[in-house]
Amino acid sequence: MSNTVHYELDVLARNPTEINLIATTLMHVSAQLIHSVAERFGQTVSEIAEALNDLVWFEVVCNLGVVDPSVNKARRFRTHSVDRHRSVIESHLLEVSVGFPRTVFLLTFRDCQYSYSEKWVVRAGKIAQRVQDYCLRGQGMDWALLDIFAPFLAEYDEELEFGSLWNEWVDDVIAAAKDLKESSRCRAFN
Repeated sequence: MSNTVHYELDVLARNPTEINLIATTLMHVSAQLIHSVAERFGQTVSEIAEALNDLVWFEVVCNLGVVDPSVNKARRFRTHSVDRHRSVIESHLLEVSVGFPRTVFLLTFRDCQYSYSEKWVVRAGKIAQRVQDYCLRGQGMDWALLDIFAPFLAEYDEELEFGSLWNEWVDDVIAAAKDLKESSRCRAFN
């Protein structure tokens, strides 16, 4: 039996032309990935190409930020797949990211049946940051999944260098957790 993995992808591009190119690229699997999967499973490229193009698709959910398409440069996408195809979906996303090395890809995925979720910050084909939560307490409810996207969204919004707010954000999260722990000691839960 396979579980369904749900993916949500926010793409922070540099301009409207780039976000539109990325949207198109996310809908088509590369020849390199098709050949790799065909070789791995001993099937023909044509058999694998059709199967992968049916498997790998990212539907546009909404524009982020400015809504008018003529100026919008950030977009949210969504897809889902059975867990055994996770490596194909992830390989596809990393390949797309290589083609747009200055674009930031913020990926959240969760498997409610196995009770886990992850967040990845991807840039230039590499996972720059990641966090996982393997202890979901309710169906699809994050328990301790930190919002590692916050510093990257702030950098993007303020047009700062990629990764420049990371250390400051980590320090602030640690301070907030300490404050929360201290204030919790003072309260009684009935």
